[in-house]
Amino acid sequence: MFTEESFENVVIEYLKELNYDYIYGKQIIRDNKEVLLLDKLEENLIKIKKHQFHQ
Repeated sequence: MFTEESFENVVIEYLKELNYDYIYGKQIIRDNKEVLLLDKLEENLIKIKKHQFHQ
């Protein structure tokens, strides 16, 4: 049976193979009402974009 948890685990493992860092959600200090960590998302998208231009 395919569950949300099994899907999440597959995605997490795939991203780890691509050298993305993984932090278990309960270890992140944040407002639980926020679904996206917009400040972290923006910060990392900028890093990814800069890395792409320097290759």
